[in-house]
Amino acid sequence: MSEPPAENGLTYDTAIDIAIISELSVCDSLSSAELKRRIEKALDRSIFPKTYYNHLKMLVSDNLLNRDDSAGIGKLVFYSLTEEAKKRKPLRLLRMDPDYRLSKHMYYHLLFQGIIKNNRNRISIHIYL
Repeated sequence: MSEPPAENGLTYDTAIDIAIISELSVCDSLSSAELKRRIEKALDRSIFPKTYYNHLKMLVSDNLLNRDDSAGIGKLVFYSLTEEAKKRKPLRLLRMDPDYRLSKHMYYHLLFQGIIKNNRNRISIHIYL
């Protein structure tokens, strides 16, 4: 997941993503309208509908949100966290987490060290066989 592009020279507001993830961490599923009300309250400001829906689309495309519009056209749309997002959140591996880059670097380093260590063990075992 890379940092989303800025639109019209404006910077991408990760606070909106953080608020969406936080609200959906507490509730299993929320309608689009209820989620928007809650994040506006959490951020203490209003959000333009286009901006709000762009954030939702980005989070859905990043496989962090589920979008349920099974009720049909013109009916309520519900959003929830994906299983992937639920796994990443406690590990601080969501793009909008303030420690994302540090956590990502730490996990990559641990993984790399594990691979190197396992390869060394395989080499030393082969020497004695």
